Amino acid sequence: MPENQAKDIIDIRDRNQAFRQTDDRLDSLKEGFYALALDYGYHIENIFGGNHRIIELRDNVIYRLFSSLLHCQLLLQQHIIIERRLKDIYKDDPGKILNWVYPKNPNFEYAEKEISAIFDSVVFHLSAIYDYLGILINFICTKEKQQTPKWTTISKSARDINNSFNKKDIAAKIDEIDREFVIKLYDYRSEIIHRTRDTNEYSFDLKASTGDFTMRFTCSDKLRKSFKNFGEKDLDYTVAHFSMWLINRTAETIAEILGGLKKEIQTNSQFPFHTYKDGNKPFIMYVNPETNVGESPSIINWDKFKAHFGNVPL
Repeated sequence: MPENQAKDIIDIRDRNQAFRQTDDRLDSLKEGFYALALDYGYHIENIFGGNHRIIELRDNVIYRLFSSLLHCQLLLQQHIIIERRLKDIYKDDPGKILNWVYPKNPNFEYAEKEISAIFDSVVFHLSAIYDYLGILINFICTKEKQQTPKWTTISKSARDINNSFNKKDIAAKIDEIDREFVIKLYDYRSEIIHRTRDTNEYSFDLKASTGDFTMRFTCSDKLRKSFKNFGEKDLDYTVAHFSMWLINRTAETIAEILGGLKKEIQTNSQFPFHTYKDGNKPFIMYVNPETNVGESPSIINWDKFKAHFGNVPL
C-alpha cells in the first residue's frame, strides 16, 4: 500500500458522470476536426464529393481520441470488476484478504498490475495523438504535404528561428504546448516503454458488515514527478482521477491547436479564386441568413466545438 497513508486521496466522486462529461467534451472536439476539414475544403482545395487526404488525417486523430477514452472507460470498469472479485474472495475466505503476506498480498498485487496495464494504454494512445496531429499540422501549414513528421519534428521546427515554420502564428502555441505538457507526456511514455514499468499502488476501504470493497489506486511517485504541475504535493490522487485529467488536458491543447490551424487556413485562403477542373465535383458553402453572404459550411460545427472550448480564439 502507499507509504504515506496520512495523505488525503483525491478520487472521482461519480465515475459514470466523469466519463459522460469527458465523452461530451471529446464529441465537441471531434466537431472541431470536422469544422477544420470543411474550412480547408472551402478556403484551400475542394474536398467535397470524394476521399481526400485531410479527411484521412482528421479521422486518424479522432480515432486515437476514441481509443484513449475507451481505455479510460475500461480502467473505470476494471475497478468494479476488482471490487466484486475481492468481495467474493473475502466472503469465501477472509484470511486471503486480511492476513499479512510478504512482500505483498497477491490478490492486491494482481489488481495493481491490471490497473497499471490499462493506464499504460491510455498514455500510449494519448501520446500517439500528437504524432498524428503533427502530420495534420504539416499538411495544412507546409507545401510538403506528403511528409509525415512526428510531433517532435514539428515542435522543433516551431522553436527554430532559422526555420520558416517558426514565422507562422501557430508556431508559438505549438512550442508552448510542447514545453508545458507534451514533453512531459512523451518522457513518461518513453520511460515506461523503454526503461522500466510503473505500478500504481492500491488503497482500499472494506465494509466488514457487507464485505463491500472500495478500491483506489494512487498515482506512483514516478508519475507525479513526471507531471509536477498536476495537483497539490500534499495530496494523493487516484489513477482514475489522473486519467480523466490527462485526457481532458490533452483535449484542451488540441483545441488550441485547432484554433491556430483554422486561422492558418483562413490566412492562406484561395477563395474566391478557386478553380475546379472537375466540373462534376460538388461545392458546399453556408449562406448566412442575415447577410445572404456565402461562408464556410463549418460554422455549425464550430458552434458545437464552442460548447466546451469557448475560450479558444477562432
